[in-house]
Amino acid sequence: MYKRKLKALDYYQHENFTLNDDLQFRNLLVWLENKKIRHYKIEDRTKFNDVTSSEWPETLTKYLKDLGCHVTNSDTPTILDWLLGLAVRLDYEDNADAYKDLTSENLAALKIDKPKIKSDNPLDNLDFEHPDFKAGIASLAQLLQIPRHSDHLITLQAVSKLVKARLSAESLKSSGSSVSTQDIPKEIPLEQCILGFDTGGRFRLLLSQIQKTHYNIGQTVVPVTDIILSQCLCQLQIM
Repeated sequence: MYKRKLKALDYYQHENFTLNDDLQFRNLLVWLENKKIRHYKIEDRTKFNDVTSSEWPETLTKYLKDLGCHVTNSDTPTILDWLLGLAVRLDYEDNADAYKDLTSENLAALKIDKPKIKSDNPLDNLDFEHPDFKAGIASLAQLLQIPRHSDHLITLQAVSKLVKARLSAESLKSSGSSVSTQDIPKEIPLEQCILGFDTGGRFRLLLSQIQKTHYNIGQTVVPVTDIILSQCLCQLQIM
């Protein structure tokens, strides 16, 4: 019942979602609020976004009350169905002009195979559920000494926050670290770099593409790892 609505809303884990997992349930509700419902202002979503907080159930009760939903917290299937219905309605209202001319004939025409444009950027076709990607995230977390979460995408968020906090231009400047662009070679063959972990074929291809992109950004000193994480999170539409 939920998968069709989740797929219609482009939820990135619509195939793997299970209502029996409380953490998945909480993460889905946070995603719905951040991406589709948007009842709270961004600055007012902090408590609701903290799905590991012991106070989250009370936060959910207040959230449902603010939305005008009178379902109790214990009835998770009804809560989810109500919020999904609200999200679908709001998503339709946001894109009404795009949907108003759709007919059964138009939908049938959309199913006709059309030439696909191939992108040179591996990030455009990156499979976030592929074992190589999950292994890469696990390796990064291990290198950065970050505890792994059962959801690798949440681990990715933690890695991103740490990298941005420790390796941003502001952090490097405040720590007294400096890098001269004259010291940066134009190209370092990736196969000569010791990464400290087994990357797998696809992950090494991704790093190779990021390396080339990094040098072409006008020699601006931007951490390569930060580029990887930022673009991956952008693809996932994670707040």
